[in-house]
Amino acid sequence: MGEPLRVKQASDLGQFLHQPLGPTAWRQVGQDTINAFAALTNDPQWIHVDPSRAAHELSGRRTIVPGQLLLALLPSLIRETYLVAQAQSGWLAALRYVRFRHAIECDTPFQLCGRLLDVSQRGSTTFVEMQCELVLPDQTVALEANRVDAFRS
Repeated sequence: MGEPLRVKQASDLGQFLHQPLGPTAWRQVGQDTINAFAALTNDPQWIHVDPSRAAHELSGRRTIVPGQLLLALLPSLIRETYLVAQAQSGWLAALRYVRFRHAIECDTPFQLCGRLLDVSQRGSTTFVEMQCELVLPDQTVALEANRVDAFRS
């Protein structure tokens, strides 16, 4: 993992289209975080919250991190790949092409690898589309998503 790409304005990211960003540091999600997320979203599916049952019934013998939790981690992971210094505000504008390719189990390391697909300007807002892949240690791509962030300068 290297330092994140740093730019003054989001529009400056246009010069880095299609270049690899990341990988980020390895992350993992523990059972306490999974349980808290399941409680917050009122989604107590046993594959996420029942380690005993998972040990007997799931092939990996561990619970599975909810896909929505993985998507919620993208902003913090993206900040490890690029930073915009002079944005007044930034927000999620869209999620496109979300694909869950492989389960990420509790306490399994993963990292974000990505590349910028598009940088466009509409008024005082710059839209930055990034292809994001959550990758396991064996290079299996577990999640693919194109995330569009909007920055106001």
